[in-house]
Amino acid sequence: MRCLICGAAFVLGTMLAIPLATAHPPEFHQHGSRGESEDAPPAAGHLAVYLLSRFGEYDERYFDAAMPDFEVAQNSASPQFAPPPPGGAAPPAPPARVAPAGKTPAEPSPEGLEFQRRAFEAFRNSKFADAVRLAGHGIVEMPREGRLYLFLSQALLATGDYRTAAAAAHQGMSLLKMQEWGHIVEHYKEFYPKTGAQELYTKHVQGLTTYIKKHPKSASARFLRAYHYSFWGEPARPAARVELVEVLRLESTDAIAARLLNRLDGVAGPDAALPPSARAFLAKLPEADRVAAIAQRTCPVTDDLLGADGTPIKVRILDRDVFVCCTGCVTDLRKDPLRYLGVEKKKE
Repeated sequence: MRCLICGAAFVLGTMLAIPLATAHPPEFHQHGSRGESEDAPPAAGHLAVYLLSRFGEYDERYFDAAMPDFEVAQNSASPQFAPPPPGGAAPPAPPARVAPAGKTPAEPSPEGLEFQRRAFEAFRNSKFADAVRLAGHGIVEMPREGRLYLFLSQALLATGDYRTAAAAAHQGMSLLKMQEWGHIVEHYKEFYPKTGAQELYTKHVQGLTTYIKKHPKSASARFLRAYHYSFWGEPARPAARVELVEVLRLESTDAIAARLLNRLDGVAGPDAALPPSARAFLAKLPEADRVAAIAQRTCPVTDDLLGADGTPIKVRILDRDVFVCCTGCVTDLRKDPLRYLGVEKKKE
């Protein structure tokens, strides 16, 4: 059976010269313990309700059954990653519920686990739309089960619903410890059909790549592709990093993408090689902006290192976020953006 990365040569080959011939499929290991990040908000449930309403199965009773004991928080996804409302109308928002003092969300319910089991079975039988629907029911019953969101994202990828797949991945990552973010991708053979798992998974990602070629400014689609690349092993990580940098240029407030990029850059962080003064100024930026500025590295107007002379300034121009080193550069950039951001940059 051909290797997943080799089978995805079409996907990665258009981006970077990665030694695909020496790449290997994701390594399999023992499942990590189920857990949640300490600062993760409760899942909103809006994503599952959107999916159920799309299948004509939404009922307000789902919220009554699923969320009686804790506050319903907003979905962690940034605006581009929020799932589109069905038929242009947002699903009914549930009333906020607050947990009594000292009470925690309930453990996974038998009903939720049964929906999860059926969703896994549907996916293994290549019934991906059924897997999406059943996973949505499971999430309503178990709205803090981060791995189920990641599975839902995989099923949505298979159906070609990339924007909602990105939203599901976002939500799952917000609920899990970082070491569990790649759980489904790293164990994909446990979820795909036994025959042709690598080929089918590769086909799904190729479909995503085709979509990105038609919609290059889709931050959600690019995030989804970067998420998968990030857990394909070392040969794919350069491509993942390129995608995440682009995601942060398109959607600079995406904290999950920033954390994933930090993970790829290692424990020392992406700013480890910068002068202390530059690190100090960059540290004043919000986390996502800091990572995006470090990835950009230099001011497009002066070519000076960002943070060398002060806190970088973010400018929204030509449908992207760009960092410059000072207010003077803001003026110059706005006067002639193509000079500094165009394909053919003029020489002084």
